[in-house]
Amino acid sequence: CTFFHAFCAKMVTLYDEFVVTPRTGEEIIRVTSVYNMIGLPGCIGSIDCVHVPWENCPSMWRSLYQGKEGKPTVAYELVADHRRRILATTPGHLGSWNDKTICRYDAFVQNLKQNRMYNNEVFNLLDVNDNIVQHS
Repeated sequence: CTFFHAFCAKMVTLYDEFVVTPRTGEEIIRVTSVYNMIGLPGCIGSIDCVHVPWENCPSMWRSLYQGKEGKPTVAYELVADHRRRILATTPGHLGSWNDKTICRYDAFVQNLKQNRMYNNEVFNLLDVNDNIVQHS
């Protein structure tokens, strides 16, 4: 067993402890209140992707996983709040995908966009004219 395999096995056991999506109205308010104060009403977190090099990528998959740097990578997406608390992560994606494509397949983002999460909560958003509107 390599260090990498041992590390992955340990991370699986820690996932539920460190990846915590707000579930109640109080938790949502705690996360969104800071964003509200700095002028980002309705924001629940920041999202980004990281591409991790895959040195032993099988040659038949190389073109699927080849990122913009010309080397095969596996891409992961993470949503974190203002305290750097992880709200959601994705499994590995093809390294040839960019951040926008990965976001399209992220269940957390899609659930937010399609009102499948927090649909019983009332919160503020900015409209296209930068006016604060209440969303419920």
